[in-house]
Amino acid sequence: MFNKLFISEDGKKSDRAVTFVGILWALWVTRNARLFRSETGDIQAVQTQISLALKQNAIYRQKDCENLAFLHLPEYMQSYPPGFYFANIGKEIAHMPGSVIYIDGAWNKITSRAGMGWVLQQPQTVETGIIGGCDYGLGHSALHVEAMACMRALQWASGSSIIDIAVYTDSSTLVDFLQGKVKSHIYVRWTVNAILEIGKTFKTCMINKVDRRDIQSAHDLARRAAKEGLQFSSPFGVKPHA
Repeated sequence: MFNKLFISEDGKKSDRAVTFVGILWALWVTRNARLFRSETGDIQAVQTQISLALKQNAIYRQKDCENLAFLHLPEYMQSYPPGFYFANIGKEIAHMPGSVIYIDGAWNKITSRAGMGWVLQQPQTVETGIIGGCDYGLGHSALHVEAMACMRALQWASGSSIIDIAVYTDSSTLVDFLQGKVKSHIYVRWTVNAILEIGKTFKTCMINKVDRRDIQSAHDLARRAAKEGLQFSSPFGVKPHA
């Protein structure tokens, strides 16, 4: 009833309708977790899910015409509620996102040259710089390189003694594979399996599908790594890379 009211007053792209649906879904997911898995579904868990929903709603609204120079094919958008498409691959179910790492891969189809970038989310008060890293090499496809970026980011996080992590990627296909709903392609299967194995070493590890604009910092690093051969790793707790 409220949803119809919001749409009738605001139009089909009503922000109030999106927020309303996101809140209902967050409450439903939290209720099921408490009822069927005996989890502690508190207000923070609900707020986290709502925040993801609102953040990812841009996926369904934006028309991305940006030329990224390196191949990053548009993906088929599945009919899941905005903000709730992720894969839990850690030891425990994540209630809070923990440390957030943005990842992205860049791939040149002609040369097969690849770049992988990962950036740790930092508070506004942190001095200018990057905590994370990037690497370069060869890849079979844009998806393969995205998976390698995820694997490198998790390896970096493990080496930095991070135990609760959320990885933000703009690849829904990678999340598909990590959920186990879709069998991964042969050329990326080893990397996907490696991601799942590393994920088990974290207390919580969530791979989230987010909007492409959210991982711009990692994308910039990945492109530089692929084009310039840039390579560095700045461990957590060490002065950021400029």
